Amino acid sequence: MAGRALLHAGPPGTGKTALALGISLELGTKVPFCPMVGSEVYSSEVKKTEVLMENFKGWQSLSPVHMLDMECFSYLNRALESSLSPNVIFATNRGICTVR
Repeated sequence: MAGRALLHAGPPGTGKTALALGISLELGTKVPFCPMVGSEVYSSEVKKTEVLMENFKGWQSLSPVHMLDMECFSYLNRALESSLSPNVIFATNRGICTVR
């Protein structure tokens, strides 16, 4: 079974990140949940994709997702279709988002 992705889009202060944290609480302590800020991907000295791969355990929350570049999105797309099968919650407050 492939991973799943959920996109929260809306203006700042509408509770996108709070909703992701609420989901983590409902999942319980036995399900790993790793919240991650988009800037963490770039603040590390290791490759961006390695930072993402290290954090794929159970559920992953990425906010704000609009900070990621095409290399990161390509990796996330491959990961969602592979045996890694992460469950990712994306959050953004930029523009109109189209999910394909």
